[in-house]
Amino acid sequence: MRSMTGYGTAKSILPVGEVEIELKTLNSKNLDVNLRLPQQLSAFEMPIREWIRSAVSRGKVNCTININRINPDQGGGKVDENMIRHYHSVLTTIKNVIGSTESLKIDHFFNFKDIFYQENHIEEDETLTQQFEKLFKEGITALNLSRENEGENLKKDCLNRIGMVRKTLTEIEPMVLQNPQLEFNRQKERIKNLLDGGTIDDNRMTQELAILADRVDVTEEVIRFKSHLDLFVQTANKNEPVGKKINFILQEMHRELNTMGVKTSIVEISHKVVSMKEEVEKLREQIQNIE
Repeated sequence: MRSMTGYGTAKSILPVGEVEIELKTLNSKNLDVNLRLPQQLSAFEMPIREWIRSAVSRGKVNCTININRINPDQGGGKVDENMIRHYHSVLTTIKNVIGSTESLKIDHFFNFKDIFYQENHIEEDETLTQQFEKLFKEGITALNLSRENEGENLKKDCLNRIGMVRKTLTEIEPMVLQNPQLEFNRQKERIKNLLDGGTIDDNRMTQELAILADRVDVTEEVIRFKSHLDLFVQTANKNEPVGKKINFILQEMHRELNTMGVKTSIVEISHKVVSMKEEVEKLREQIQNIE
């Protein structure tokens, strides 16, 4: 089980310079890839998107690529003279404001990455693509490790809540068996009070009351609910994206609980059903974070 939120980075010296990749993922109903990369690396946009899609199936992925130190041997490496003059003016103003006597040095300008640019795009080639792919695998490995760690924490919390729901369900099972008979007796007493000494065919009344009492029997709902609990645990332990399937299971669990709450005539069962519904709602909130 993986969380949809995570973070991973990777950095390496490639022929184009020092390349740094930053990957962030957030919750999203589907896969949404947002890519920011230097213009000179635009030829690699499609391969990069495919590498991400092969590793992430769901969530919003923000991928940022920076070239921290451009390799001048790659051709087209230039400096923007206007930007250098601009930053020189800015640094001089800062010096005057703070009263610094320190001399400006070339090293100060290396912090401003936009003074460097490439006139030509770096063309995609097999060697460079392989190097980029290897770097991406490192970044995605780091990303997925953080997602798996958070997913394990979410999984523990979810399974703990499932355990509490199962315990509550076990507590009401003996009462569930009593529910039809209690409803039968309650309705029979009600009819007698309404008749106020009148007569009625006992056999017919017993037959009609039995039918009515059967309608409040929640045994089948309890059996289905238990099977949903088992399926939740089985699905949560699978090594694959399970968020959508678990969300569907929780919808079915909520539906069964609604039916139990409507049909039961025992107040204690109703209270415990409300308690289980609260836990299922918390589970549904948690599952929104799962891939």
